[in-house]
Amino acid sequence: MVIFGGVCNGYRPNDVWCLNLYLYTWHKQSTSNLKPQPHYGQSQIELGEKHLLVLGGCTGPNAAMNDAWLFTMEGHGSGW
Repeated sequence: MVIFGGVCNGYRPNDVWCLNLYLYTWHKQSTSNLKPQPHYGQSQIELGEKHLLVLGGCTGPNAAMNDAWLFTMEGHGSGW
């Protein structure tokens, strides 16, 4: 399972995290250097083994985004 962004105790990251559903372990996934602002409430679609499409979401209260980002995942976890 691949997750980008989110909200935890008011902190909004712009990291990509992967959960190994067999071992239930998390790791931070390395990605291409260009990243969007931290988002939450977005739609995410895995495109193949090395790409994650992130659409819309919010960057804060009443701050809806109308954007699309294609992450290229590299290194540890790629090709899971």
